[in-house]
Parts: sequence; C-alpha cells; structure tokens
Amino acid sequence: MKRFLITLAVLAVVLGGVYLWWQMKATEIITAQVHSMARGMFVNGDALQVENKPVKMLGLRQARVPQLVITGKDLELRNGGKIASAKLVLQDLDVSGPPFHFSGVGSGYCMVTATDKDVTAYMQKRDIGLPGGKLNILFVGFSKQNGALLKGEGVVKLPFVKEQHFPITATGNLVPSSKVGQVDFRVHDVKVDKLSIGVKQVTDAIGIVNPVIDISDWPLITDIKQVNTGNGTIQFKAQITGVRPSLLP
Repeated sequence: MKRFLITLAVLAVVLGGVYLWWQMKATEIITAQVHSMARGMFVNGDALQVENKPVKMLGLRQARVPQLVITGKDLELRNGGKIASAKLVLQDLDVSGPPFHFSGVGSGYCMVTATDKDVTAYMQKRDIGLPGGKLNILFVGFSKQNGALLKGEGVVKLPFVKEQHFPITATGNLVPSSKVGQVDFRVHDVKVDKLSIGVKQVTDAIGIVNPVIDISDWPLITDIKQVNTGNGTIQFKAQITGVRPSLLP
C-alpha cells in the first residue's frame, strides 16, 4: 500500500509538472506554431500577433486553447498578393505534441481586408486570354454603391488586320464562390469601345479572372460567407470549419 501511495504521489507530481510546463510554455509554443504555418502563406508571417487564453490539459501530450486570436497588417502573400489586415478568432483549438501541431478546431472565423490598389497590382500579373488576344487589367476599384469596377484594355490580332486595342469597362459584385475559400467577380455590365468581338466573348473572358480572392490553400479550412466593398477596399468574412487534413501527422 505504501509503495502504491508513493507511486500515486510521484505520478501526481509528474502530472502537475507537465501541466505547469504547458501553462508556462503554451503561449510560446502556440505562437511558434502559428508563425511556422504562416510562413507558408506570407513573406512576413512572423509579423502576426498571437494572443491565447490559458490552455486546458486534455492529456500528457494534448492541450486545448479555449480561444486564439491572430491579427496582422500589411501582409504579403507568397502568391504575390497583399492583405491590408486580417483577424482570425479560433475557438477550442487543440494542440498536440511534442512534436507540436494543431490537431483540430471547434469553430472560428476570419475577417480579411484588401485595398483596390493591391488587388489591381495582383490582377495585373495574371495572364487573361481573349479570343485572338488578351486582356490587360488597368484598374480594379471597390465602392459601396457600385460594388466592383474593372477597367482594362483588350488586345486582339485578327487575320489580315492590324492589332487592335480597345478599352473595356466591367461592373459587378464580388460574391462568395461556389468553391470553398474563394471570391468571384460576378459581371453585371460590360462596355467595349471599338467593338470587334462580341460582348459575350468579353464577358466570358472576364470570368477567367475568377477567383479574385483565393484562400482555399490556407492551413485552416474556410468557408467565405460575406463579402463587402466600400471606400476602396474589399472585406470578407469566412467561417473556419477545421484544420486541413494534409497538415495533420
């Protein structure tokens, strides 16, 4: 009996030590894991600010964070785009280890804002084809009243005809895509000067720009629910439903 009691006492000390170690190291571990995951998405992922509530022990190698808040500004995506600001709020995030990794999430949401200047710069890098030519993006603007405005220049080379350049203006709304984690530009109206090809062809070509926003490869599975435009910015809110299986050991 004495040996049994001693074993229980030692076990209690060990468990108490593990719990105390988790509490002391939790913020450091979680912040390091967030930054590690963010480096795959952002050039400056280490600039993200991380705040967490005290962890709850689920076992010797597993803990749960009741709430984790991640924020950042002026984030540069590795695909060439930029984000003015981002905020992620996660509830009941599970952390396992060592080696440490995020193993599950109860729920959460994220809010992301981008400027029309940065979206324009990103879209200008994309190769958009037109029948017999291409579409160069000149400007993408966002307003509360008009939604999204896209201005571009069509360049078409027809047989036996000199290469033609003609302005294109398209208006529409930015909406959640049918594909999870993406935002599309839904065209309402297209105006083409010096028309030499059909408006429908131009409209179809503009559709190639979709998705305008794509976070489908983020480590957290996100379902974009709401998109707002105004004052030269686009802001979308997405529900976080899980951790991408490819990230789990």
